[in-house]
Amino acid sequence: MKTGNKNPQPKRPGTVQTIFRILLGLFLIFAGLNHLTVARVEFLAQVPPWVPLDGDLVVVLSGIAEIALGVGLVFLVRQRVLVGLVTAVFFVLIFPGNISQYVNRIDAFGLNTDQARFIRLFFQPLLVIWALWATSAWSALIAAKFNLRKIISDAIGGTYEKNDRNALLVFPILIIIGCLVALAGSQGGRKIGVIPVFALSVGLAFLIQWMAFIPAFLLQTEKFFDLTGSITYIFVISIAAFLSSGLDSRSILLWALVVIWATRLGTFLFRRIRKAGKDDRFDEIKPSFIRFLNVWTIQGLWVTFTMAAALIAITTTNHKPLDIFAIIGFLVWVIGFSIEVISDAQKSRFNANLENKGKFISTGLWSRSRHPNYFGEIVLWVGVTIIALPVLQGWQWISLISPIFVTLLLTRVSGIPLLEKKADQKWGGQEDYEAYKQSTPVLIPRL
Repeated sequence: MKTGNKNPQPKRPGTVQTIFRILLGLFLIFAGLNHLTVARVEFLAQVPPWVPLDGDLVVVLSGIAEIALGVGLVFLVRQRVLVGLVTAVFFVLIFPGNISQYVNRIDAFGLNTDQARFIRLFFQPLLVIWALWATSAWSALIAAKFNLRKIISDAIGGTYEKNDRNALLVFPILIIIGCLVALAGSQGGRKIGVIPVFALSVGLAFLIQWMAFIPAFLLQTEKFFDLTGSITYIFVISIAAFLSSGLDSRSILLWALVVIWATRLGTFLFRRIRKAGKDDRFDEIKPSFIRFLNVWTIQGLWVTFTMAAALIAITTTNHKPLDIFAIIGFLVWVIGFSIEVISDAQKSRFNANLENKGKFISTGLWSRSRHPNYFGEIVLWVGVTIIALPVLQGWQWISLISPIFVTLLLTRVSGIPLLEKKADQKWGGQEDYEAYKQSTPVLIPRL
């Protein structure tokens, strides 16, 4: 009986293909850096006049995309097919820019004649072929009979499970939400050239996560996930403050509060995971490329939403002196910060005591709430929002979603639900634990 492989796989890339894949990646990184720096004016020549966005913004976004694709081509070897397909699509999408330069006879990059600009048009299809061949994407297309769903399944690590399929749908939604927040929060804000400082800050929040995701996925580790989040808070809000000249006292206060909180929490979480060795929340997620990527992307969105009010107040042109809102907001922040710090310290001391091994904490603030640290975090972000209230205007009021987002994420998605499930699996059925659950609120402490 004749047998055969029903799902033939593309051949492994040879040395020449690998070299050309890396060269293409380095070329894109170099081109992206040029988009953002010395060649921005020349790249404007390739932005078609019908594009409904500012030309300089298009150049910057293209540069960021090229850097991301270049890094992916060099480092994401296991996902090279998927990266190759995305790169080829990117080359196709920017081809109208080359056509526009030829049709409108725009001089740039030494293409100062119609003949030179015409010859340049033929290089774009070669780039598409380069991306597909060097990454074995073309072989994968043929092997899968151009079934993109199967190709994506193979690229993210095998069986196309429901969770992976849902994750693929979630990723663009996260990006769209981030873009909408960036657009709304930029109204009435300062700009660097034509780029709003607030929008740039949001972009940096996502970019830092994606850059950190690459080594995290390759090494299959989550050890620096929380630390990356804290560094992102500090770096992004510091860049926003630096680029917003003439900071007022409200902006300085907000910057200080965010930096203090992020430094304390990042240090605490990093020490905790170093001691524990791992965070079991990531065990099922890490092997999946798209699901693990989504976790890092969600952290970028988390930073964006939680810090939105502070970022808007720092980058806005509508400054006001400190007032009663600043005083009340600061006091609320102090209360929330104190609750978070004290509850974390109490739990750390409890876990450090060998006599408490295998037990759950029900003393101190933990006798008032099953998750007092999360309550403190929600309260402190409410305080930040109160401080920012007087300078919000127009679409900037979207930042009021900040404490709501923190609350929903901690109580419905990543925080409390996971910890409650883990606790129920460990102590569920024990009389003392069940009594603790019955008498102790999940979040808001009882007086």
